[in-house]
Amino acid sequence: MTEFDIAEGRWAHSVGRLPRHGARAIIMVTLAVVLAGCGGSETTDTGAAAPTTTTSTEVVTTAAEPEREQTTTTAAPAAEEPTESVEASTATVTVGDESYTFGATGFITERCNPDFFGGAQVILQLLDVGGEPLTVGEQMVFLDLALIPNDPSSTAVNVPTPEPDREWIADSESLQVDGTSVDDWSIDGPAIVGSATFASTAGEGPVPGTFEVVCAEE
Repeated sequence: MTEFDIAEGRWAHSVGRLPRHGARAIIMVTLAVVLAGCGGSETTDTGAAAPTTTTSTEVVTTAAEPEREQTTTTAAPAAEEPTESVEASTATVTVGDESYTFGATGFITERCNPDFFGGAQVILQLLDVGGEPLTVGEQMVFLDLALIPNDPSSTAVNVPTPEPDREWIADSESLQVDGTSVDDWSIDGPAIVGSATFASTAGEGPVPGTFEVVCAEE
């Protein structure tokens, strides 16, 4: 018999002398110690993994915020408003205390050109106070305006009136009236303005007058 067998026999003899509940308590204490040791290792591993997960979430959230802010601050440029144009050509001629209005009515011979050989050509129909075409002796009558730079013989303004055989003329080369002329004129885009000295075919004048024209886009 070895020393280990002797010692084991003594321990067994001692345990055999203990009450049953005492032996059971010793075994439970031993198991608790072993389990506590294993449980500590698992807690240590779990605690080490938690900070890694939290750090990764914060990086993703922080990186996404600048891109979302840049997208919401982008704005489209405002569009420019289109420029309105004149729908129909019109003209007004004033001679002394008389005023006449002319306009485009769609007749084939009408013209309103502010770029005609460096000057202008205007042929527009006489209108009544309501803006409707006015006939004289059952005939349509038209303003006839020609402005040519440095050419007095081709520069003239003929203004019809509602009275038959009565017309105001500003033309230095006219054979019908004397002492008339187109004194000055200018063109600014579609607008034509000027002044003239008129005389009528009924023997009136000379009388000062003005003319204003606005041409529509053709």
